Amino acid sequence: MGRLQDLLQGVTPAAIDLWNETGEKRDDATKRARKVFTPKDEPALSDYIKRHLDQDLHDRGVIVNREVEIRRSFGGATGERTDIHVDTAVPGTEPNTWDKVTVIIEVKCCWHEALWDAMRTQLVDRYMKDNECRHGVYVVGWFECAQWDPDDGRRKKGSKISIQEARQQFESQAATLSTGGVVVRAVVLNAALR
Repeated sequence: MGRLQDLLQGVTPAAIDLWNETGEKRDDATKRARKVFTPKDEPALSDYIKRHLDQDLHDRGVIVNREVEIRRSFGGATGERTDIHVDTAVPGTEPNTWDKVTVIIEVKCCWHEALWDAMRTQLVDRYMKDNECRHGVYVVGWFECAQWDPDDGRRKKGSKISIQEARQQFESQAATLSTGGVVVRAVVLNAALR
């Protein structure tokens, strides 16, 4: 995820890949027109992260999938589906054996209504409960920037704290949830335009 963050905000920032240009608005301060953008939706962010992990981990025998059904539902209801599901094999405790390690990644954007609760309610209490997966990553796409179209309703739902404060709060929550053999990490990706 650190390499993805470097890519998003690097010398040739890739963050623009996560935005749609929506037109121009007049800036009252400068009296000039400026381009405005809206962030792509949460599934697009999940797809982007999945593609990055595929490319970044390609030579390491890591399998990355999207929308994996981890629990089937009966009677026509949708089963439990993870945003991103990562599997790899690691040397086992016995000679010539291998163990499977699974990491479930839950992705949220900064405007999601359950942003501050879903690490616990969705990732830990639903997806990581009653299965062999002991590792989870909660990834938040942080889009707050001046170029975000002020008329986009999602912007009004976004958090009013800084990205640094968000990182601290999510890391603290992840540490609290990492109990009983469960390991949770939080990543807040800076997807803002410069």
